[in-house]
Amino acid sequence: MLTACFQKIVNACDSFLNLMESLFYLCFYFVGVPSAIALSLVVGGWNLKASTIMFSVFLGLYIPFLVTLFGNILLVKRRVHSKRESNAN
Repeated sequence: MLTACFQKIVNACDSFLNLMESLFYLCFYFVGVPSAIALSLVVGGWNLKASTIMFSVFLGLYIPFLVTLFGNILLVKRRVHSKRESNAN
């Protein structure tokens, strides 16, 4: 009984940490990309070549965060759904 209780606590903490990580990436991405666009325009000014290079660098940094974000959201949804199914049985 103690092991089952401990396992539930571990599972709850794991789900909570995954959710927090997803929220972190969500905030980081949606704050970071507009900041990257603004910074690329400020640094590059109206020089299209410099702005394009800066924007490409920043976008290249944020694409992995976006992939991780959606991967974590899908993982959390799948875990919650499987837990609901197991609780229903």
